[in-house]
Amino acid sequence: MQLSDKFFTFDTGEKSHFFDIITSSGLSLSLFSIGASIQKIAFKGKKWSDHPETDGNELPITFSSGNPDFYRICPCYAGATLAPNAGRISGSSILLGGETIPLTPNEGANQLHGGPHNLSAQNWNTEFVRQDYDSVSIGFSAFLADGVDGYPGNRTFHAEYTLDDSNWLTIRYRASTDRPTYINMSNHTYWNLSGDFSSSALDETLTVFANNVCLNNEEHIPVEIIPIARTIFDFSSPASLKSRLDFLPREEKLRSRCRRQISIARGYNHAFILSRDQTSRNFRSLPQPVRKACILSDPVSGHSITLYTDAPALVVYSGGFLDDSIGFPDGTHSCPSCAIALEAQDVPDSPHVLPEHFSITTPEHPFERTIRIQIR
Repeated sequence: MQLSDKFFTFDTGEKSHFFDIITSSGLSLSLFSIGASIQKIAFKGKKWSDHPETDGNELPITFSSGNPDFYRICPCYAGATLAPNAGRISGSSILLGGETIPLTPNEGANQLHGGPHNLSAQNWNTEFVRQDYDSVSIGFSAFLADGVDGYPGNRTFHAEYTLDDSNWLTIRYRASTDRPTYINMSNHTYWNLSGDFSSSALDETLTVFANNVCLNNEEHIPVEIIPIARTIFDFSSPASLKSRLDFLPREEKLRSRCRRQISIARGYNHAFILSRDQTSRNFRSLPQPVRKACILSDPVSGHSITLYTDAPALVVYSGGFLDDSIGFPDGTHSCPSCAIALEAQDVPDSPHVLPEHFSITTPEHPFERTIRIQIR
């Protein structure tokens, strides 16, 4: 295991911290203190088959930029830790202890990913660096004061990344508060296992271990939970995203609804409910078992990731709202659906969609979440 770090100073004088970790098999993980982000995951010593002009030093499999300023203003949350809340809150309000708490909107009337002062673009503190013979762990921490963007409580957030020499990446999130509040942390890394982020990732093969999915309204807010069977959301067996998007259910009503969902999201931006029993238990009673959530693979490169989590839902976002504005080191640019985000989190808008089943973080019951990714 190799570990190196460096600092970058912004024009404001603020220093940020980069880390590079490399396993003995050549998998590299780059972390950035801005947003406690996964800046890049790549296979060293591999060449992009469709890009002979590159130097052949690495095959990146996550959407990233070499420009640190990108992570300060990144509207697509690439690689970022989402905190205090992943996803949208409809009407920018939540009910806590019988009291309606107004939140600061940052997407129309709704709040996205915790509001305008969320932690995805903030500079986190490096809390610790721990290196063993077969693993490296990096810990970051950040603080949000009571009332920031409406959320109650002085809150401290922790993000810990561990990469071991067998190419397992473990992400552990923790948060504490001095008042009851809502916390729902996740990671927003985009994947394209072909390494080519200038073309569509919809040919990637996906399996999701879920029986039900949330349908959204035009504001990407869940409004209904339906079974995945015989719909465009049926990834119970491996299928490319493109083949599922092209699938047309026989029932006219269901076919129309699926088409509408594709139109709203420009593909997928939907929460798959990972538990078999979605409504009869607390969604985040601790401890929860870490269970297999999905497998994503590329038929050409042969690379795959298997994601495990204790979160109740997995949001699959196929990147339909990405555009060509992001340049990459090889001179190419991003495009719609060039990468897929897999966000392990609560069901979006849980305070409204599942008011009897979302968990409140309290001083006695801190927030915890684990995401484990096997990279091959």
